[in-house]
Amino acid sequence: MPTSEPLRELIVRLWGESGPNTPVLATLGDLPAGYRPMESYAVVPSPANARFLVPIADHAAAAATLTCYNRLRSGQVRATRRVLGAGFRTGLAQRLLRHRLTVGLRSDIPAGQAADHLLGEHLRRVLDVPRIVFGLGVRPLDPNGKPTLQVFSGDGAPSATRRSAGVPPPRRWPRPRRRPWRPSVPRWPRPVPGRAGRAPTSPRSCTTARGATCSSR
Repeated sequence: MPTSEPLRELIVRLWGESGPNTPVLATLGDLPAGYRPMESYAVVPSPANARFLVPIADHAAAAATLTCYNRLRSGQVRATRRVLGAGFRTGLAQRLLRHRLTVGLRSDIPAGQAADHLLGEHLRRVLDVPRIVFGLGVRPLDPNGKPTLQVFSGDGAPSATRRSAGVPPPRRWPRPRRRPWRPSVPRWPRPVPGRAGRAPTSPRSCTTARGATCSSR
């Protein structure tokens, strides 16, 4: 299934690389044997053009991940999230949006150790609540960027926002831009009274803030 690079990177940062016998497996297909499902998200609108991961949980909680914390967003984004939130609140979006991201835990790992492997379970234990869900936007991540999770209780009440440090850093760091150095404007000596308008007859020199010397005739 075609998957956008930002979505792949987000999956790796939150749930790690997939591989044989890994404790946690996040997949856009069916979980293989040996894993039990722990979390499920609607990929909106599709894996190839993912913009949101919305938890498939209680309708109110799913809608809340889209309709809360929108004050600083643009008008177009707020409108889109309100429409999607209304669809998840009524259950219509769950039926129309078929793409799912399923997160599974290896079956031999006891439930009491789930918090050691899953971020959601870890946050539930830290916040001391019976159940939490979180949603997040999918966008390109720069080396210093972190996914921002909007955390809600099972009934849709806001619990926290959290920035995840993610897993390993990118393989290739972008080269920093270097701003070209520009010498500061030199301060010329004040004109001698009575000689205004007369050009200097001998070279004058000055030193800029960085030590560069300039002269004029």
